[in-house]
Amino acid sequence: MAPFRSTLAPSLLFLTLGRAVAQQPRDSSRSPTDTSRAVPLTSQTLITGDQLGRLPIDDPRQALMLAPGVVLRGGDIGIGIAPQLSIRGSPLGEASVYVDGAPVRFQLFGTQALSLGTLGIDAVAVTTGVPDATVADARGGGVISYVTGSGSATLTGHWRTETDEPFGDGSTVGYNRFEGEVGGPLPGVPQLTWFLSGTLQGQRSQYFGRGAADQPAFVLGPLDTLVQWTDGSGSTQVVPLPQYVQ
Repeated sequence: MAPFRSTLAPSLLFLTLGRAVAQQPRDSSRSPTDTSRAVPLTSQTLITGDQLGRLPIDDPRQALMLAPGVVLRGGDIGIGIAPQLSIRGSPLGEASVYVDGAPVRFQLFGTQALSLGTLGIDAVAVTTGVPDATVADARGGGVISYVTGSGSATLTGHWRTETDEPFGDGSTVGYNRFEGEVGGPLPGVPQLTWFLSGTLQGQRSQYFGRGAADQPAFVLGPLDTLVQWTDGSGSTQVVPLPQYVQ
């Protein structure tokens, strides 16, 4: 049976395959639903400094992959592109970054303004679903908060090293990293402590393989000369040839 529409009743009547469904006309006088009091869904993942120290990472941003909805890009072994985070599908680097409550994010480039060592952090938290009105530069991605370490009542310290050539340089880039932290009470001043952390790292080559550090590298230098030639239409073309400097 073909469907037909009846307009005799005050309500609309649809008849399809012998089944009738009554649909009441829309009441345009109803006020819209008030969503101003809706509470946003906010979640937070906290990673302590002890957990960071047990993870095989050299950048605390790498540990944030343990938080739901966080994706890491970059941050491989060696000195290269700094790791960037995408939270809840937001563009890379859109999250707000705070260290002890101070913002440390380049507003122009959208990247973190500094890198922190894993041993110098007491805790790091990732908060998602933060309303934009509470954090000016959240942009819907999230907030990353670092809390740096502090000294204790006794003198304590830790250090660790990382290398990619423990058995030679046959398949390495010559990457070595040293990181440490130390803290304790300030002599002669009660209830006052000090804390110091630092990282030293270096890399001998950007290529893998034995003797890669001795391979020459060439970069584009200044202009060397100009070559002129005439094409089939009689027009003169000028081609610049740059220098390559080792």
